[in-house]
Amino acid sequence: MFYDLRVAYHEAGHAVMGRHFNVPIQYIYKWPKGHEASAGVVFDDSLREIPFSKKGLILLAGNVAQSIHIGSLEEDYGSLNDFKPFIDRHTPEEIAKLWWQAHSILSNEWEMVERLAITLMESKRRHVMGKRIEKILKAT
Repeated sequence: MFYDLRVAYHEAGHAVMGRHFNVPIQYIYKWPKGHEASAGVVFDDSLREIPFSKKGLILLAGNVAQSIHIGSLEEDYGSLNDFKPFIDRHTPEEIAKLWWQAHSILSNEWEMVERLAITLMESKRRHVMGKRIEKILKAT
């Protein structure tokens, strides 16, 4: 079970954005670490083939989903300092433009983000596999 709803929305944002660009998800994992959780989305190898700007949208989507969930309109790049190649290839204006593009995409697909975040919170398993994620995201 995810220990933090914020983390569940974060990972759901990455997953939904990846799906938006037809990048298959292998699984989403979560590992308890004290009172926190280490989590991530593992995409299929086709992620390597998409343009860098789309990878940037997938990267930003976690923080964007968190911001939408809490109702903030501020750009929160959070842990992007960990992604120096992304930062180095874009000006602050370009990153802000990508942020709002990701915001628009996730806002249009918010029902999917919510369904997946709730599933991640409720799941007792450490991995939610891609086939299950796809079923969740296809549900109407």
